[in-house]
Amino acid sequence: AFQECEKLLSMVIPNSVNSIGYNMCYGCISLETANIGSGITEFLGSAFEGCTALKSARFSRGAVVMGENMFKDCTALESVYLPSSITAISKGAFYNCTSLYDIEIPANVMSIGESAFFACKSIGTLTIPEGITVIEKFTFYQCENLTEITLLDGLNKIDSFAFSYCIKLNNFEMPESITFLGNNAFSYCRSLSSINLPVGITAIENNTFTECNSLVSVTIDGDITEIGEYAFAFCYKLSSFDYYE
Repeated sequence: AFQECEKLLSMVIPNSVNSIGYNMCYGCISLETANIGSGITEFLGSAFEGCTALKSARFSRGAVVMGENMFKDCTALESVYLPSSITAISKGAFYNCTSLYDIEIPANVMSIGESAFFACKSIGTLTIPEGITVIEKFTFYQCENLTEITLLDGLNKIDSFAFSYCIKLNNFEMPESITFLGNNAFSYCRSLSSINLPVGITAIENNTFTECNSLVSVTIDGDITEIGEYAFAFCYKLSSFDYYE
């Protein structure tokens, strides 16, 4: 629709519009603000990808699904308002939005795709809604300023590299519902000081906590049957490893 309209500065999509195609504003490098009307319920891929001047985006109630790579490489994006109607944040939706700090994931969101917040280096805190059962691969990879994340009961799986290189993450409690941690799930989380692994976890995969330099204590509540290669490698401060059957 508006691909590479390089002089476009702002956009208001009225409520009467109910459908837009792929790459709607792809490469609109001067676009700074976008207000999306309530007529559109699903956004197709790369709607605002590469809009490097975009600072804020606001969705009216009605939007349900954010398409893949929707705001990918919007490096100036600081603030996004997502209405309660949103139920899915697709793969790569905020990939490399390095300036994004003001966002709240609505309570009705049931899925967050792989690499959705990859390299969102300015986000400080987040709460993951209770409807989320899986944190996909690379979802929060390299969120360097993420200090606190709240995970609610119902979450079953944290996949590979999900929080890798979240170097300031220090306030983290793993829900009792967790049964699987993927390889490198928390590798290079250099501010983590303690971990309590709930009873449902039976294996610690390769490199899960490698180079967590501040990790002092690990408590295991379940029946661990396997500890993978380099699972706790280079955790130089680790002094307590307690296992309770």
